[in-house]
Amino acid sequence: MSLKSRFMARYRTGGFFHAIYKTIDVAVRGVTDFLALSLLRAFSTEGFVWKGKRVPYFYHPYNTTWKNERMIEVALAQEIIRNYGKGDILEVGNTLAHYFSFPHDVVDKYEVAEGVANEDVVDFKPTKKYGLIVTVSTMEHVGWDEERDATKILRGFLNLRDNCLAAGGTLFATMPLGCNDYLDAMIRDKALPFTETHFFRRGSKSGGWVEFDGVNGVGGIAYGSPFGGANGIIVGIITA
Repeated sequence: MSLKSRFMARYRTGGFFHAIYKTIDVAVRGVTDFLALSLLRAFSTEGFVWKGKRVPYFYHPYNTTWKNERMIEVALAQEIIRNYGKGDILEVGNTLAHYFSFPHDVVDKYEVAEGVANEDVVDFKPTKKYGLIVTVSTMEHVGWDEERDATKILRGFLNLRDNCLAAGGTLFATMPLGCNDYLDAMIRDKALPFTETHFFRRGSKSGGWVEFDGVNGVGGIAYGSPFGGANGIIVGIITA
């Protein structure tokens, strides 16, 4: 949509002064976000600890990652992919293509894009199996957004493990806490088929992510409060 078209849409919504205000507001936020990103990339030394190693936060203009959980989720996914080596990779949910490129297949029920298989994760049966499966902030939507199904997220993970993951392979998933009651309950009841779990809690608006023992404490984390977006995430790993 052109600048003129956006202005006219705002004009039709709220009148001339509303259109002027929104146009200036969007421009100012664009400039401040650009400056923030430039400064963070140039000078930030912040990061988090993952398995004894310090990992830098991931800063990117798409979805202004420094304002939400993407700063740690994409950093973790990038770290896993970088250390994977060679082999077929499957991503569940077309998320990472917005941030960096790497050879992989994608299954996403809704997003239409080149190379993306539009299938439901519970039904997906690929013709090959994958040494690495990665999913970032996607599985929490399964069985929650379009219809409420308390067991669908579990069935999705079981299908990925049993029908998509190669022998000796690894599935790596990140999901926000406090946004799907079914997910939080399954975490509390240890009902998900993860062989390894990690929990991170957000300590400030600009990050401050630290690992904590969240198996019995995820109920205390709310999505969107006190900071926008996720205030805690689970990292689930399945090793075949």
